[in-house]
Amino acid sequence: INIIEEAVLELKENEFKDLFKSEESLKKLNESIKKKAEEKSTVIENDLNALIPKDYIENDTERLNIYRRLYELKTEDELKILSDELGDRFGEYLEDVKNLLRMIRIKIKATRIGIDKLTVRGSELSFYFPEDKENKIFQSMFFTDLLDTISKSKSKKYNIAPEKEKLIIKINLNSQDDEGRLSEIERILFEDHEVD
Repeated sequence: INIIEEAVLELKENEFKDLFKSEESLKKLNESIKKKAEEKSTVIENDLNALIPKDYIENDTERLNIYRRLYELKTEDELKILSDELGDRFGEYLEDVKNLLRMIRIKIKATRIGIDKLTVRGSELSFYFPEDKENKIFQSMFFTDLLDTISKSKSKKYNIAPEKEKLIIKINLNSQDDEGRLSEIERILFEDHEVD
């Protein structure tokens, strides 16, 4: 056992000494981990008709592949390329597909802003914010503008609902139909907010 302990100690001293040379390298590693956590994709839950129907893409494998590719998109440019490809390969989009593409665009923007989760149920839109109070979203123009809008509103359109450690802002949408709800969500997210 003594030989094994000596071998492990020697490995630590010789093989891994360059891995964490200083406190600075540990700090960089921690910052990198924190940044990755902040970049996680926004979870979207909705009751919209936003899907790829079988009569648009008949092959199940192909349809699942497109869903996977949509899920992995990170930018609006990537979404534009895939949208064009869908039109070229499968023809004009059905309404459900248009709605899905709009929801993916909303997801990309919400992720970029830093929203943890976005839900659309009936005429209620909910933004779930990160638990970490130091998250960049709380210093963003989006958050500042949203709080400013809420504070100036005299209607009951907005509701701030803290849930334990997480802030949730609920917004009553004016529309019940998919088109109207999507348009309202896009107006809220895509107004000229500066995202750091």
